[in-house]
Amino acid sequence: MTFRVPDNVAYIDGSDLGQGEVLYLTLLPHGRTVRLEGVGRQIWMIAAEGGSVAAEISELVGQPLEIVAGGVTSFLGELVYRRLLTPDLA
Repeated sequence: MTFRVPDNVAYIDGSDLGQGEVLYLTLLPHGRTVRLEGVGRQIWMIAAEGGSVAAEISELVGQPLEIVAGGVTSFLGELVYRRLLTPDLA
């Protein structure tokens, strides 16, 4: 499954501003901001780019896909539930 960033989500990658590996996501117009860092940041970034999230995270952390897939899928579900990502049905 692939994902996309909803039109009402604004984000700033702290690494672009010299603030480290942190990502700020804001759900507009409500202004609720979420901070992601570490693997959570990587999961969102890969999903937002349309990548194969579990496979890329598996490679990134050096663990078998079977070990990381459940956690990655669960976290993606939480991001969708919080409306910070949406499944790309196209």
